[in-house]
Amino acid sequence: MTTPPSPSEKKPWWQQGKTPDYRFSLANERTFLAWIRTALAFLAGAIAIDQFTVNLATPLVRQSLVQLLVLSAAVLGGLAYFRWARSENVMRQEQDMPYSPLLLLVTLFVTAIALVLAVVVIVG
Repeated sequence: MTTPPSPSEKKPWWQQGKTPDYRFSLANERTFLAWIRTALAFLAGAIAIDQFTVNLATPLVRQSLVQLLVLSAAVLGGLAYFRWARSENVMRQEQDMPYSPLLLLVTLFVTAIALVLAVVVIVG
């Protein structure tokens, strides 16, 4: 009778299961990098608002937008890694790809920021 490995002997997730086709792993990596580019775009937007829009709105509104964008970039960067790792893991286990609410959340966030900036530009 085979005994299960002890927790200290358990392999990390990236060594478990079957190695996926490299094309799928590379596609997963490209998706990860796209999420990272989005996070960098949030950072660039924060810098642009902070440095180039002194007359856009009150300092409180500007700094709030900047802080929101910076925080969102940090969270998105972290979530991108976890999304990549989860996708890689399910490919190794030959399971269905998991649903990610991240697409909807980022869409709603970008829409909200655009609407806030539109209001600030029109009112200001």
